[in-house]
Amino acid sequence: YVDPRTQSDIWVQPLDGEPPRQLTHFPADGQEIWDFDWSADGKRLAVARARMASDIVLFRGLTPK
Repeated sequence: YVDPRTQSDIWVQPLDGEPPRQLTHFPADGQEIWDFDWSADGKRLAVARARMASDIVLFRGLTPK
């Protein structure tokens, strides 16, 4: 799972009740994990990281054609 506090690292929660273990150790560079997935054989992990940005654009005076 992705740490809900920071959104920057992936953790593994063992099913036997052991405490969670941090799997990734990305730098604190403002990027968040957007998605991740294991390969079918469980040997590789793909991670998509990016910075969140949002823009608002206001158009005035537009007329429909």
